[in-house]
Amino acid sequence: MGIFDFIFQRRNEMSQWAAEMGMSYFENDQYGLREQIDAFELISTGRSRRIKNLMVRGHEMDEMQECIFDFHYDSGSNDNETTTKTTVIFLNSKSLLLPSFFMRPKNKLGKWFQRIRDKNQGPGDKDQLLYNYKVNVEDDAQLDFLINSGIHTLLLTDKVYNLEGYGHYMIIYQDARLLNLNQILNMRSTAQNIFDYLKANSWYV
Repeated sequence: MGIFDFIFQRRNEMSQWAAEMGMSYFENDQYGLREQIDAFELISTGRSRRIKNLMVRGHEMDEMQECIFDFHYDSGSNDNETTTKTTVIFLNSKSLLLPSFFMRPKNKLGKWFQRIRDKNQGPGDKDQLLYNYKVNVEDDAQLDFLINSGIHTLLLTDKVYNLEGYGHYMIIYQDARLLNLNQILNMRSTAQNIFDYLKANSWYV
């Protein structure tokens, strides 16, 4: 399949899925969403960053806004330039009050380094999470908040999802993967469960 055939097929698929899910569809980022969420680590990666095939439910001023989109960015140069594409779910809700955090599943090498540092996979929730995930937070209090919310029980089930959050915003995605409808629905279910866990807790107390 040629590149233009793929773009056309992906656009048609996402448009159809949006209709099936009761969401509005935009081929490009007419919302200016990328600038709104530029602080996320994923969204600030690479160059020529762009949102394609945007599916939207709700408005940013509503109690809950949900967006599903393909995020593209370029890296490398000249003959080595590559374009990375990732399907992302973004939730914007006044019910979320989150610290700034980033969570990424570790590969085998990352787990090996963890063992070398004498931080093996222990039985505790924090040990399990830090063995399987790279977690970027400002301090231990924020890490404790995330663990106490219970979201690690969901993330450790599949160990495939990246999760980022700050304030009213949260995104979930798999690294460098465009997802099909069933995969989107599975990630959406996980995102909703994580949202329910997080909204039951407040960082700003």
